[in-house]
Amino acid sequence: MAAEEQVNGVPTAFSAGRRRRVDKTLVVAAVWAVALTGGVLGVAALIGNDGSSPSPHPRTLQRAHAPGPGDRVLTSFGSFSMNSVQTLVGPQRAMHLTVPRGLQPVQVMVTVNNLQHRSLTVQSGWFRLVDARGSFPVGYSSPIHRLAALTTKGILLRFAVPPGSRLPRLEYRDPAGRAPVLVNLPSTDVLQTFNPATHQHGG
Repeated sequence: MAAEEQVNGVPTAFSAGRRRRVDKTLVVAAVWAVALTGGVLGVAALIGNDGSSPSPHPRTLQRAHAPGPGDRVLTSFGSFSMNSVQTLVGPQRAMHLTVPRGLQPVQVMVTVNNLQHRSLTVQSGWFRLVDARGSFPVGYSSPIHRLAALTTKGILLRFAVPPGSRLPRLEYRDPAGRAPVLVNLPSTDVLQTFNPATHQHGG
């Protein structure tokens, strides 16, 4: 009787229980193996899809994400926004701007917000127009005085730029030394004209 209850020197009941535990362990291991395999395949598929997609050109991303008309640009003293752009017509003396041959005059209106509790002297040198052809400094700006604390002021900036439907972008350099900010200007195809001599729009 004792011989029937033992197999290889181990009680039969103990061997059966051990086999059940081993079977369960194998099932759990198999489930984990399937799950891990699926996870690895999923990650590989994501990496493959990501690698096959062409990346946008950095300049395209920069222009797409740059602020545009009406967008608020944060500064060390508060903020500013570029509100309008116009092409200028009429005599140059009325523009207070020298326009070299081959260039066209444009006028940019910016609104400066001084959110500090002290006055601020706004400088036209903070702004210029830039593109692949070079940089174009402010040729004329409306008289700028000290901007009182917690006040807002609109400023006209006039430039002479190369002709074309795509204008250079407005570059702002903060007086506190922050990184320059580029603001997209609208196409000349949609701009209104302004004559400073007659103060009339449209010519």
